[in-house]
Amino acid sequence: MPLPIPPIRAVPPSEATPGYNDTSITYWAKTRGIIRTPATVLVLLLLCLHLIQRAEGEESKLVKPMADGRLVMLPWNKQGDIIPDFSFCGYQNGGVKIPDVPTSVTLEPSGAEDESARIQAALDELGKNLEKTPGGRGALLLKKGLWKINKPLTMSYSGVVLRGEGDGEKGTVLLATMKWAFFLIDVKSPKPDPAWPATPPSTHIIDQTYIPVGSTRFNILKDGDNRYAKVPKKDSLIKNLKPGDGILIFKPKNEGWVKDLGMEIYKFWDAYAHFERKIVSISNGELVFDVPLPQSLDEKYGGGMVIPAPPDFRIRECGIENLRFDSTYDAQVRTKPTDGSEEYASDEDHCAWAMGFSKIENAWARNCTATHMQHGFVMVKKYARNITVQDCKNLDPVSKIAGGRRYSYLIADLAGPSILMQRCYSRNGRHDFITQSMSTGPNAFVDCSSESAWDCSENHQKWAMGTLYDNVRVNGTRAGLCSINRGRWGGTGGPDTTGHGWSGNTTVFWNCAAPMIFANQPPLGQNFMIGNSDPGLFDPKWAKGYVSAGNSASGRTDEFVDSPFQGSAWQESPKEMVTPRSLYYAQLQARLGKAAVANVTTAEQRQRR
Repeated sequence: MPLPIPPIRAVPPSEATPGYNDTSITYWAKTRGIIRTPATVLVLLLLCLHLIQRAEGEESKLVKPMADGRLVMLPWNKQGDIIPDFSFCGYQNGGVKIPDVPTSVTLEPSGAEDESARIQAALDELGKNLEKTPGGRGALLLKKGLWKINKPLTMSYSGVVLRGEGDGEKGTVLLATMKWAFFLIDVKSPKPDPAWPATPPSTHIIDQTYIPVGSTRFNILKDGDNRYAKVPKKDSLIKNLKPGDGILIFKPKNEGWVKDLGMEIYKFWDAYAHFERKIVSISNGELVFDVPLPQSLDEKYGGGMVIPAPPDFRIRECGIENLRFDSTYDAQVRTKPTDGSEEYASDEDHCAWAMGFSKIENAWARNCTATHMQHGFVMVKKYARNITVQDCKNLDPVSKIAGGRRYSYLIADLAGPSILMQRCYSRNGRHDFITQSMSTGPNAFVDCSSESAWDCSENHQKWAMGTLYDNVRVNGTRAGLCSINRGRWGGTGGPDTTGHGWSGNTTVFWNCAAPMIFANQPPLGQNFMIGNSDPGLFDPKWAKGYVSAGNSASGRTDEFVDSPFQGSAWQESPKEMVTPRSLYYAQLQARLGKAAVANVTTAEQRQRR
């Protein structure tokens, strides 16, 4: 049976006793034998105030809650860079409840050795029917029982939801019986990938030498000003743009930027990025867009360019709900660790992830469990945006415990922005909550947890931008939370290695807890460790060894310190929580109000503020 998701503590572990509530006078009176007389009422009230303060903690120097509910984000440097607003992460840019789509088709398990063709046909027929109604949505319900799947399924039509009758062992179980496959279910548009060049054919219309992290606007050249234009502005690709249109803001390739990061020694550090946004307003001198930038644009390193977004190529409004995913494997294939620990099942010729999302927007997975996969629950990959994965579990993957395996919840290359994974859990994974190369935020992991982890939850490689780890709790023999220069790790060693290098920028660890939280400041950016929801998890022996290994891989000389926080990144409150408890939900409330928070949280989360 899966273990329950452990709660994120709002108070130190010594206070977390059964029935404890940080504002309950009655509980304190009962458990401490206090008689509620007029003389003790004041004492009790003071105790409550004290507990609330301990639960909430000090304010961050960079995030200031205001009496009217706003949050003021203060810059960390003279250039005006601020922590971006992560509240845009998730379905419909955050704060929107996942819809309960009506069931259109119902199937019963037949007991056949392969149900994949029957399910695929039903998914496709439902999708084709929904195409006849603009904005149509409908669900295929798979009834309780065992469904053997010998061929990967695809969901390639907008509006289609795949639903089961529960993610328990007696619910709707999809059993992958095929040999190696990336996904049991691949949710993606059938249209070709867009042609997004590394250096777009566009004019330089941005009239600003430095655009800070967190920006949602910048100055543009006024009519007739061709100072930076490759061609006259009247011939620019953006001349007909208007509010509501999609744009790509490009950070172009720049050798100077790569060199100043110290990454010129590694192959495949092309170091360009695109940020897909929608125009809020555009005038003669200013362009305002919807989602903040997780990366600065500096004229010294090529600045930024703007072109229209490509034609519509995504599907949308798809969901996967209330299902259990399992995979067959050869239990006779086992590995005996060199450290003398117990051998374990390690077959790798079977299904890797329960599901994948790509070329899709405004989609979700909820209330699902995956077990015995080679990797884990989900890979969100290129051109996926506005995805919510919530209340899901990844249990006991089957593979070697080694590099390139057991990525439980993965935001992969070119994914984002606006991916939200909340209230998700993993057991016996490695990199449980992880981002990869050039994933463009803001993206967020919120109130997630793992146990028996065999490696760090982290930015894994090549400059993932704008990742929030908010009240993420990881534990295990080699667990940690990291955003560092991973140097030659992942490469071949020697000259021209394909190493990971700087793994992330604008990564925020907010009120997290782990045996080790290790983040460094990149030469041209910043990462953050702010607040700690359980400093008692700190493992100095493990942290010291990891810091040493990181130095060896990157050539850095970070010194181990006897603290839950390691590294040169921005640090605040390493031994206690800060207020607000959750940065994501505080930003969401500040932007859209309390109703938006209620749409996407549980009562328990709201009680913890």
